[in-house]
Amino acid sequence: MNKMIISTLLLLSVLEAHDISVTITGIKNHTGKLYIGLYNKKSGFREVDQTYKKFIVDISSNKVTYIFDNVPTDIYALSVFHDENNNGIHDKNILGIPTEDYGFSNNKKHLFGPASFEESSFQIENNKNITITLGD
Repeated sequence: MNKMIISTLLLLSVLEAHDISVTITGIKNHTGKLYIGLYNKKSGFREVDQTYKKFIVDISSNKVTYIFDNVPTDIYALSVFHDENNNGIHDKNILGIPTEDYGFSNNKKHLFGPASFEESSFQIENNKNITITLGD
């Protein structure tokens, strides 16, 4: 009986899974890599090692599309940065201002500081297409 309940719950979770297609535009050059992070909680948002799912992609054009598949219904936010020097870090200057381009879902930009999880978040209840523009 317990195995049947667990099997049913697993099947329902698969049926409730969706795809998030993320298109990144505004890529200024083809050097380095693009870090795309999908987050499902406020704590750790924008931290590379705190993602729900992440993907690191080589850059071959000024526009990149990646699909996060089988994502359960929930609230998520995306954070992207262009690691131009390929050191695995979103580099910043001495004042803490990023020196490599970045962006967030909902394309929220601030003059000072990055967008929050709440500003970048979106509900997923079916397949979703999101475009994030890097840079200013």
